[in-house]
Amino acid sequence: MAQDYVVGLTSDNADADGRTIFGDVGLDRLEAAGLSWRTMPPVDGHAATPAHLDGLDAVLSFGHWAWPRELLAASPRLKHLARFGAGFDGIDPAALAAEGVVLTTTPAATTKPLAAAAMTMLLAVAHNLPQNLAAARGGRWDERGRYIGRGLDGATVGIIGFGRAGQELARLLAPFGARLLVHDVPALADAARARDPEPVALDTLLAAAAPPALLA
Repeated sequence: MAQDYVVGLTSDNADADGRTIFGDVGLDRLEAAGLSWRTMPPVDGHAATPAHLDGLDAVLSFGHWAWPRELLAASPRLKHLARFGAGFDGIDPAALAAEGVVLTTTPAATTKPLAAAAMTMLLAVAHNLPQNLAAARGGRWDERGRYIGRGLDGATVGIIGFGRAGQELARLLAPFGARLLVHDVPALADAARARDPEPVALDTLLAAAAPPALLA
């Protein structure tokens, strides 16, 4: 009888029923393909053990468990580590490659939520929303004039890091009339120019985006 293909879900952000903080992650598609899945037991800190990977062919990693090479070497059945998110926190791609484990990530899944969160915080700062909310909740209506926002029109906004999320934030900021400065590795300078922000050195960005301008 052929061996079942089993996918493990890290339990740092998934419960026993497969519910995750990210909502529906498409586990029904695994089932439709005839694949099995189960939520892995909790770990001590961030360190999984070979026992956690016993009987697993793949892992959907939802958080920040560590995947050192010695763990992978002790788990020869594991062939695929799918990081739900961007980046390689706790992951050594070279170690996975050396042990024959395929590594995949989902960077596009975090691009718009991260940019939207940054935009939300930027607007909250620009319009003094935390101070206004605190005054309203406290019934201090006489303080309304103290927290008038200045908006983003004419402000200087600095974006440190101009990858997917940084570029999406620049797109969201485009209608607001702010001057955009970006700092990132030289390879992304062309992408910055394509969206009209100004690629600058970090010191220049920090100086230009200092109060009364805004820093994102």
